[in-house]
Amino acid sequence: MKRIAAAFTALFVLASCLMAGGSIYMHAHRNDLEITGEVLYGERAMASGVEVRQSVLIDGHPNWEVSYSPAAASHVTQAGWSLPELRRTAARPPAISIGSMTSGMTISYDSGRSVIRLYDIPVVQEIADGIAASASARDGEHATELLLNDYTDRLPIVARVDSDIDIGREEAAAGIDLSDVFPLPMPYDLPCRVTYSSTDASGSMGTAEFRLLEYPYDIDGSSVLAADGNLYLAFTAHGADGELLDGSSLPGGSWGVWRIPCEVTGSDSGERWWAGRVRLSADLDAVELVSPIGTGVDAVKLCLSYDGTKLLLLTAESGTLYLTVIDTATGENLQRLALAQEEELCPGGGLAQAVQRFVQYSGAGSEVLLTEGRALVLAGQGGEYSLAMSADLTALPVPECYSEDAGGSTYLWDYGAMVSDGKRLLVLEHVGAQDAASGADGDGTVAERLSVFGPGGLEYCEWLESQLHYYYYGSPEHSFSVDFTAGFAA
Repeated sequence: MKRIAAAFTALFVLASCLMAGGSIYMHAHRNDLEITGEVLYGERAMASGVEVRQSVLIDGHPNWEVSYSPAAASHVTQAGWSLPELRRTAARPPAISIGSMTSGMTISYDSGRSVIRLYDIPVVQEIADGIAASASARDGEHATELLLNDYTDRLPIVARVDSDIDIGREEAAAGIDLSDVFPLPMPYDLPCRVTYSSTDASGSMGTAEFRLLEYPYDIDGSSVLAADGNLYLAFTAHGADGELLDGSSLPGGSWGVWRIPCEVTGSDSGERWWAGRVRLSADLDAVELVSPIGTGVDAVKLCLSYDGTKLLLLTAESGTLYLTVIDTATGENLQRLALAQEEELCPGGGLAQAVQRFVQYSGAGSEVLLTEGRALVLAGQGGEYSLAMSADLTALPVPECYSEDAGGSTYLWDYGAMVSDGKRLLVLEHVGAQDAASGADGDGTVAERLSVFGPGGLEYCEWLESQLHYYYYGSPEHSFSVDFTAGFAA
């Protein structure tokens, strides 16, 4: 017994020493996290006033934040077990997106009733229920082809609703039909096939798969949460002839931008009105047209001003990209501006698709709009916007070892941040790279690429890496950001 007690004591002392030693070592190296860079284009002076920040939080603890100055090639690191002052990237506000029906919807049945479904599309549910309940479905598998037009005269409008928005309907992760709110005709046939496969002898358990055989429609739209606490939504639906469907039965009797009144609950603390955890209760019975749009529109994308009081409506119209600024309170069109021609934005064509893919990076003094590898900077002054610059992001430099000439390759994971003061544009990309030595199946590396653009084009570009870059990027609590601010003190 004494030997066991002595052994236990020795192990306890050894473990304590190891923990103490490890703690001392970690404390001594707590500020070793750093960002290092390789200049790819321009002089460091062209990045004066620019700061890149890396924030890391691992399983709640510990924390690091590194501030890197490209102009001085220097960094400052803060570290600790808990750093509540570290700035976190705010989540995006809750939204509703509008799209087309998806082929291959599956509904699972138990005891003759549906128990698992990712979509809430009543007409599809009605068809599937009828087939599942029919006697012919008892024989293992039964398939039938039909026209959706024989069951409804309204084109299904599939909305994907964020979980923080309550629209008063059963939740469906993949899509909810809003054709009762936005009724549209179906001038073209929608042929489909429904297959029911029973998994027991009685046929009361099984799955029904709904598959579209043709889909001659193009539906796309987006929403924003404005500072008044309401959602604003715009979408278009074109038929096989490329023309907008008849919108006379829509709310307000026209295509346009609609307001969805909402009640906001939860925490709205933070620098933005949606920065905290907010939840919306949307009243779909009170949808109203705020600003109509013409029938010559090929595509729309709805964005929002930084202060949340103005809607920024992007439209593709006869090969031209337009910006219309709309006051959320009155619905008044404050400004209409031609931003680019199709051949400038997408030389190969496809302006409508380019508009649908726009991503907005909002700032206090300007807005950055990204699509097809091109960033448009809108500078705001005196209540109006102007196109400050158009930056091509498709052919930026890479380190020599990753160039195609050296047998390497690079690939874009995502754009981490875009910020502009109206005079310069800062772009931070998260990229992967492989050199010839790593081979096609090698791990390669992960880095950030910082680019600074001016009115004349690219002025500066730097390749940035850190010790934790590869292993922890992708976690919601590991982020890179870039700004014009001066950073924190050492």
